[in-house]
Amino acid sequence: TKEDLIKICEEFTKHGEQVKFMKDVPQIVAVFDEQVVYISLYDENTPAIENSDVIIKNKRFASFITSLFNIYWDKADTLEELKNQLNL
Repeated sequence: TKEDLIKICEEFTKHGEQVKFMKDVPQIVAVFDEQVVYISLYDENTPAIENSDVIIKNKRFASFITSLFNIYWDKADTLEELKNQLNL
């Protein structure tokens, strides 16, 4: 439920984690060791077996993706904003 999601997220924040929310996530991306970028090219209209993953080892690209993440992070809603939107 929405309430359960809020409770779980509040537990994360109690442990020092930062939580934010977006309506749409463009792709699943992770950056490791500031040089390895993992991208899951997920598409809900494609069967899972046909989805692809890409791993790129390039420090400049990793820096670019990190900067891009920060742009999305800054636009994302905080936990308090989500609670207000859900009237909780």
